[in-house]
Amino acid sequence: MHITLAASGVTMDSKFDIFRRLPNGHPLWIDAVKGLEQAKEKMALEAANAPGEYFIFSEGNVVAKFGTVAEEQADAENPPHGVASDRRSNR
Repeated sequence: MHITLAASGVTMDSKFDIFRRLPNGHPLWIDAVKGLEQAKEKMALEAANAPGEYFIFSEGNVVAKFGTVAEEQADAENPPHGVASDRRSNR
């Protein structure tokens, strides 16, 4: 498992959206949490239950990615589409 963090202007207490990349390359919104540490924990828990590529999005930036090496190789062949979501919660 590999977590990559990206530098950004978000604060540790910002709201973070967690996504999973579907096999067709489209992102699926999983949840929104407050705080980067909570987002990383939630992303790791989701990945433990359903392996795949996950990423954390906040303030218009991808701030962390998580996935296996095989999935990262597939990423190079299958770039992501625009961020869309299946948001069913009130925010």
